[in-house]
Amino acid sequence: MSGTAAIRRLVLLPLSLLAVASAVFLMMRLLPGDPIESLLAEAGASPALIRQWQEDFGLQEPLPTQYWYYLRGLARGDLGTSITYRRPVTAVMADQIPATVNLALAALAVSLVVGGALGFAGALTQGSRLDALTRLFAVGSVSLPTYWTGILAILVFAAGLRWLPAGGSGSWRHLVLPALTLGLASAGVTARLLRAGLIEAMAQPHVQVARAKGLPQRLLLQRHVLRSAAPPVVTFLGLQVGFLMAGTAITESVFSRPGLGRLLVEAVVAKDYPLAQGCILVAAVTYTAANALSDCLAAV
Repeated sequence: MSGTAAIRRLVLLPLSLLAVASAVFLMMRLLPGDPIESLLAEAGASPALIRQWQEDFGLQEPLPTQYWYYLRGLARGDLGTSITYRRPVTAVMADQIPATVNLALAALAVSLVVGGALGFAGALTQGSRLDALTRLFAVGSVSLPTYWTGILAILVFAAGLRWLPAGGSGSWRHLVLPALTLGLASAGVTARLLRAGLIEAMAQPHVQVARAKGLPQRLLLQRHVLRSAAPPVVTFLGLQVGFLMAGTAITESVFSRPGLGRLLVEAVVAKDYPLAQGCILVAAVTYTAANALSDCLAAV
């Protein structure tokens, strides 16, 4: 990535985050019902208490005024106070971030190991049965939804074989099934991209010349093939890091794990505006930063 492109990306980053923050603010306000009434009316709170809470959270102000307060808070790094937890949004999310990071990193490791191995195997045995199985796995992993594979994993390995716990958190055993479910979903795309990149790189003239000169297969891969095939795979992995950090909602919900994804689902259901806005904004920042970093690594 050139210096001009890097500067352009840095300039557009605040504008992109502002667009995401504005879209989330408006979409949350389009949800039917009032979050304070939904939370307090079921508990039998008085109308006076409901009005007091609405004033505390600024929900009685006109929408443009609420938007201005929201942007002013973002400029100070203040994401507001959660309606459900009555705590600062940053503190509520800080409790959940470690669980999401652990799941995302474990899933990324699964994607790299499984996808990388299958991609190499498919490229080096092009046209064989192993290559056909690699392509079949790639299509299957993309086609099967994670909630279905997660439930199937629970039925087989937790309820049936009783090898692993069905959900929750606490030890590495609780992480295995969610990481496999999420990691295998992206391993197929990793394998397909790596296989295509390796096949294309091995067909380049300079690689053919090096092979004709008798360069060993290992050195051929290290010096010529991997360098040509790496950039698109590195870019994709950057996108995957953002996806895994931002897209854990389904997996965390299926396996009853703590994390930002499950917290986001709960915030949307409860119409907790500040908390939902904070979760989505953190996901957008993570996705954008991972994408920019992967572009720089691909250039290197």
